[in-house]
Amino acid sequence: MVRSHVNVLTKKVGTLIGDQQDIERRKQLSSAALVELKNVWLKGDKITKKKTKLKLYKAPVKSVLTYNCGTWAPTQSQEERLNAFHRKQLKKVLNIKYPVKITNSSL
Repeated sequence: MVRSHVNVLTKKVGTLIGDQQDIERRKQLSSAALVELKNVWLKGDKITKKKTKLKLYKAPVKSVLTYNCGTWAPTQSQEERLNAFHRKQLKKVLNIKYPVKITNSSL
């Protein structure tokens, strides 16, 4: 009972704060961090291992994207768009291009 009241309150406060604007801002900042490391993603295929690339992604890029996410109360569609954005960034990091198909679970 208390949990449902907290969820309702969180959603109301979240809409007042502007979750959508915060999510979009986080996506922009995350994209900027991804671009800063472009040389590592693109030119580092032969030098940098996949595991190292993922560690580099988690530190400056994913942390920027998920910063303050505990205060968000995203809708289902916002969560889906955020997950799609995250998968798109991972594909850039791992240099997976269009003709290659990869499932979300294996990514």
